[in-house]
Amino acid sequence: PELIILSVTGAEEFYLGKDKVGRQNLIETVVKRMTASKTEVLYLRADYSLRYEKVAKLISSLKRAGVSNIALVTETEKDQG
Repeated sequence: PELIILSVTGAEEFYLGKDKVGRQNLIETVVKRMTASKTEVLYLRADYSLRYEKVAKLISSLKRAGVSNIALVTETEKDQG
């Protein structure tokens, strides 16, 4: 199955794979893409600078829409020097 990756930038822009998605239809678009690809795992990559509260709200909205298997893609903090 296809890997479905939802990325959130520091400016709170959303990308599903390489496709930019508007906030208004984000959840619906994610669910449709997952159904079409017959995958049960959503990989969520959020910019390091985003507040945890925003990521938590997004995860909560996804779970309410039936996306129950969410894997967080983590990256280490960028080297400051």
